[in-house]
Amino acid sequence: MTRSKFGRRRREERSLKENGEPKESDIEKWKRTSAEVTYELKAFHELTIQVDNDLKVEVMILQGIAEICGVKLENNLKYYFGSHSNVTIFTYHGCSISVIKGSSTTCIETSNETSVDTLLNIHLSLEEFRAEALKSKSPMPVTLCIGGTQSGRITAVETLLNYNLRQASDEDKKIFYVDLNLSQNLLSIPGSIGACIAHNPPSVREGFLSNLKNCVIYCFGHTNPLDDIGLFKFQMQKLAELIKARREKFRKLEVLINAPIWTQGSGYKLLLKTCQDFQVTHVIVCESCTTYNQLIEDLPPFVKIIHTSRLISSTLKIIPRLRREQSDQIMEYFFGTTSQPFTPYRIELEFDQVKVFTIEKIVPNSGKRARSKATSIELKVRHENAIMGVVHVPLVENPKPEDFYRTVIQHYVAVFHVSTGRATVQIISPVPRSTFCSPVCMILTDQKLSDSFDSKPLIVDLLEKASNRERSRTRDKRKEGEKPAKSSERDKGKEKKVKEGEAEKKASKEDKEKE
Repeated sequence: MTRSKFGRRRREERSLKENGEPKESDIEKWKRTSAEVTYELKAFHELTIQVDNDLKVEVMILQGIAEICGVKLENNLKYYFGSHSNVTIFTYHGCSISVIKGSSTTCIETSNETSVDTLLNIHLSLEEFRAEALKSKSPMPVTLCIGGTQSGRITAVETLLNYNLRQASDEDKKIFYVDLNLSQNLLSIPGSIGACIAHNPPSVREGFLSNLKNCVIYCFGHTNPLDDIGLFKFQMQKLAELIKARREKFRKLEVLINAPIWTQGSGYKLLLKTCQDFQVTHVIVCESCTTYNQLIEDLPPFVKIIHTSRLISSTLKIIPRLRREQSDQIMEYFFGTTSQPFTPYRIELEFDQVKVFTIEKIVPNSGKRARSKATSIELKVRHENAIMGVVHVPLVENPKPEDFYRTVIQHYVAVFHVSTGRATVQIISPVPRSTFCSPVCMILTDQKLSDSFDSKPLIVDLLEKASNRERSRTRDKRKEGEKPAKSSERDKGKEKKVKEGEAEKKASKEDKEKE
């Protein structure tokens, strides 16, 4: 029996002992407490939905045209949004929206100075710059969007990207999207930075990353760049070099960068280095006036700096939900969303097939710079639920540990179970065993997989013992109507004994006849 079945059985037995009846599931509780509300939005109005502790919220456009972050919503189609999420639905022409929500879900209609008005003005100013760049055959804009927590920076990034892709008349229109946000990365799990090329606007049901393919991801391992600023600068410089090479080949390639706000000391210097490495032409500052004034003084005059106010409704309460969003991101990476669920693989590997490294920052006693070092570690039981990045094996004969964390990663895995007795480790992977290289080189991160994955389905791919393999082969041969190997040997021994017995009887009979 698998671990998830054991967990479900224990929970059911515990609820039966305490209450005498099975405990009400989350879905049944949500159906019992939810209610349907219909909102009639006028033109240029928006509806902001904040889901707090409810399981989910269902949204359906009954009539009219509406969008979320620049992506159009289909009529008479249900959209699901999970707990701890903010959703803003905007309409240019008016629409009717049906919302099935729980008791802790808040819906607020806004009519004046919506966030879309601000983003639309920024999009139009960028369009003028693109038109001038096409006429003069100069490089396309490189836009850096920065902002703090709850400033609406991610909303701005998604909306500007989708508006640009929707308005593009050229079918070959491509935008290079770069994500330097370690705490809320849109390309991968927290603790990563990466880049990819976007072709078409995504689907709301499939998610923001539905059209983003062949992402280049670096595993930093931490959610704060100041934990190892040397490694972060190295990986960021690698991405900048990659984008520069692509832009020299494709002149129409535009770049949009998502970065958190770094305002003090080493963080602000890192922000200036980001602008220098990526050759930024436009900077969008969300909410922070102090950073806006500092950048005006420190950046060159050809860099256009745009300031916006907070892009989410000010009437909504701000909840400290950063850690919750990070755990949700990790769960979505392995198991998908409510509308698009995934079923990952549970793969068992031997210790000899796995190499695990941890990245450490070494500060020397002398005045030399701090450097990063990759140290090989052994898997222990304490590493269960830990997230690890599977790296590409460098094409060198004797790779050093540093060569692994300096390369891009293939994907992330989560440690399911470590058996020191059997010297095996079970991992949860979004890809099958056939995609792994040998040996499997992984980098340990600070992230953990939530314990709620016990109830999720998994595709089991475990190592079989020799006895199990022989039993399965015997079972297959019996199904095919053949005699298994062991039974045939046994029959040969019996035939041999019978022949020897008959020979002895014949010899004794001949002796009697002679007498």
